[in-house]
Amino acid sequence: MSSAKLISAFRAVSQQAQLTCRPANALRTSFRSFSHTPPYRMPSPSQMPDVANTASPIGQPEKSWTGDTDIALRAITSQPLPNPYSGRTVAVTKSLGDSLKALDGILARNKVKYELRSAERHEKKGVKRRRLASERWRNQFANEVRKNVQLVMKMRDRGA
Repeated sequence: MSSAKLISAFRAVSQQAQLTCRPANALRTSFRSFSHTPPYRMPSPSQMPDVANTASPIGQPEKSWTGDTDIALRAITSQPLPNPYSGRTVAVTKSLGDSLKALDGILARNKVKYELRSAERHEKKGVKRRRLASERWRNQFANEVRKNVQLVMKMRDRGA
């Protein structure tokens, strides 16, 4: 594949990326995260090109380079590009309720609601420092308690 074809292909991919980007303030809407396209997923091993078994001709660097770029180009263009909604997009398949639960789970794991609430008002530097220290201490304490409970459960399982 010539370098002109590669450049045109990469330009097409970048134009597609610019067209699929959505505004950053769309977080505030509730159902805009639902999309008719499934979220970006890494291709499965069966969909990935077989790089290990491709013969790399020794002494012919141009053929080797073009073969590698063809493989890379196929891998790039085979999947849709990720966009700002890729991580919080849920495909509605069976029921809307199940999809909403899945979306709520994703948003809770990413702490989106917490970040929106904390960004509503300005927080003074000292107040923020104390709050973060308190959150760190709570997390450390919870982790220590969790470890101790797991240790006790292991000891009980052993019959101690």
